[in-house]
Amino acid sequence: MNNVLSVLSPPKIQKNEYEKIVKDIISQLQSNSDASGIRELINRYGDKPFSFIKSGNQLENKRCAPSIRDAASIYVLIKYLQYYKNKTSPGDSFNAPKHYMKFFSDEWDEAKDFIYNFMCNDPNTNSNLLSDIEIDIVSGSVYKIKRYFLENSKIKDIRGGSALIKYVNEDATFDYLRKSYIEECAIYCGGGNVLLVAPGGEGEEICSALENKYSEITLTALNAFVYERTNLNEFVKNYKGIMNRLNRKLDERKKLKIYDINPDNSIKMITIGNVEIRFDNTDEIDEKGIVCHLCGVRDGKYKVRMPDGETAVVCPSCQRKHEVGKEKTIFYDEYRDFTGSSVIKKIGSIIELGDENGHVAVIYADGNNMGNVVKNIETPFQHMYFSRTLDRTTKECVYKSVYEVMKDEAMFEAIALGGDDIFIVVPGDKSLEITNKIIEKFDSKFENKMTMSAGICIAKSTTPIKTMFEVAQAMLRSAKKYSREGNNSEGTVDIQLIRSNIGTDLQESESSLFPAVNSELSSYLEIMRSLKTDSKIKSSQIYKFSNAWRIMKNPMEFQLFYLYQVARLSSRYNDYTQRFLNSIKSLEDNPYRYCGLMHRKSGSSGGSDYICLWDDITLLMDASGR
Repeated sequence: MNNVLSVLSPPKIQKNEYEKIVKDIISQLQSNSDASGIRELINRYGDKPFSFIKSGNQLENKRCAPSIRDAASIYVLIKYLQYYKNKTSPGDSFNAPKHYMKFFSDEWDEAKDFIYNFMCNDPNTNSNLLSDIEIDIVSGSVYKIKRYFLENSKIKDIRGGSALIKYVNEDATFDYLRKSYIEECAIYCGGGNVLLVAPGGEGEEICSALENKYSEITLTALNAFVYERTNLNEFVKNYKGIMNRLNRKLDERKKLKIYDINPDNSIKMITIGNVEIRFDNTDEIDEKGIVCHLCGVRDGKYKVRMPDGETAVVCPSCQRKHEVGKEKTIFYDEYRDFTGSSVIKKIGSIIELGDENGHVAVIYADGNNMGNVVKNIETPFQHMYFSRTLDRTTKECVYKSVYEVMKDEAMFEAIALGGDDIFIVVPGDKSLEITNKIIEKFDSKFENKMTMSAGICIAKSTTPIKTMFEVAQAMLRSAKKYSREGNNSEGTVDIQLIRSNIGTDLQESESSLFPAVNSELSSYLEIMRSLKTDSKIKSSQIYKFSNAWRIMKNPMEFQLFYLYQVARLSSRYNDYTQRFLNSIKSLEDNPYRYCGLMHRKSGSSGGSDYICLWDDITLLMDASGR
């Protein structure tokens, strides 16, 4: 476990820095009695480690070091569970601010004793401390998410579907907890997943309430919730076993759950952030049996105005995605929070993202080695810190990478950003630089104990997003396979350029430079920067080399053509091919590397034993700007 321990707990800080933080927290707690304000204060310290102090001595955390935020939240949760068990009147209210203040005091109690001895250190298997506090562990998720928001290729509806998932998973879940329990019941809510600790006997009600709430709002997003009864003592002693049982139950629930074909209800509006979004401002049709114009699956019921000014009949689910998708600021607000810069040009359609060639790119990425990290999680503290850090890191990597590449001219569409999942659309000629920076930042943040792989699809802006996503998904699988087989300690990337809307055969396409590890991609981009500013290199000649190989397909014929052109024009072309090939870490030497060709990778199929480097150089020209 030692090789991943550092990504499961916050990094250590100096004692004087820690003491200053705690002193500042206590000072602010003394002047603030508002629960929401206190939670906002504590949440700022989600990346700072907590240490218990008993009788004036700082205690050592041998098992795991919780963050200040997580230790305080779990303490208040334990106090709430004790309050819930012992309350005698329905009118009794829980005083969270009082317990936050008590947590940071010098007073020692059994809740602190339990957290320190059972969660921060190896638990005493003979101790029954807090075994009388029964709890229900609730686990849930929204699944097959991309099927939900990719029912059509209109960016407004995709954006709306993604925003609705984020809204129910975070805002609606916390809103429910605030009304029925306390926010501290949430171990994690984000990326489509939920993990809660609730008072014993409440699990069934919570599962039913959250399934209903998620379905009432999204109508057709698939979701499932289950619970496991245990007690606080057993929960900490057997955290892995309980989580494994919950995962199996959740898988079974997903298989057995039945959904309505044409769901609808009377919800009139939701509020996302500060924006009120209404669902009752469209006309309902009387005619039955009309298929939804957007998804082509469910029955149409409402009239909506499309971007071209025409009116279309859509189903209730698509109507909600359509209305929510009109609001463009959902991810842009996060972008401003992470970068300090605002997106000036809001995107109304994917066509607006096109580069000078009319190309856009779908970047689809997620983390490697996630399973190895997750299976080493032994405490709720590690789960809380890792889930939150992963989510924040992914967003930070994406937003900062977009800003560093595009500066004040940033344009992008974030379709899904949560957990380690990335699905964004950017101008085609910025895609490789953005991807390169995302992977570099992610790998560095997790000390290369976890890395990120990415698949990129570049195509004309008129290409359906659903088609581009499927290609990017295939490229991601290729990149992850390359990572596994090469046992790489850094992220990987693969890319496909769709040159026409007729289609592309992913089985037959072959690349000389991709898939690549991220350091190779960095080298390719550096070479391209030199190539594009070299006065002896003509871009038209590069495309001529690529087209010649497609026409000739005979290595000897292409070799003669290539050597003649290089002799006639400049040896610089061959210099660049050698620089590219020298950047490939696993390349075997062969004589054709000096003629713009290289051997097919072992196991590859195809009519020729060779592939052309110039195909990839033209792709790099398109994917890294000119």
